[in-house]
Amino acid sequence: MKVLGFLDPQARRAITLDLAGTPWLVSGDTIATHSIAADGVTVSGDTHTDTAVSFFVEPTVASGSVSVTVHVTTALGEADDFTLGWAVVDT
Repeated sequence: MKVLGFLDPQARRAITLDLAGTPWLVSGDTIATHSIAADGVTVSGDTHTDTAVSFFVEPTVASGSVSVTVHVTTALGEADDFTLGWAVVDT
């Protein structure tokens, strides 16, 4: 899991998982589909381009650890999960 820092309990934050230039997304391949599973956050507005998945997160808890797992399938048939996490802290 990649920990991205802190979220305030009242936050609504735009997140982009950009796979361009990573070893996972090979040259010439593109994102065909995505799905998102959330734990402790609400996810809205999710979309994808050829190389990135974007969405908004809003905590549903006042404190603690939260995460989203983004499942990506590519046009060439590759598939994997990418988990992003935050600590919710009332700042």
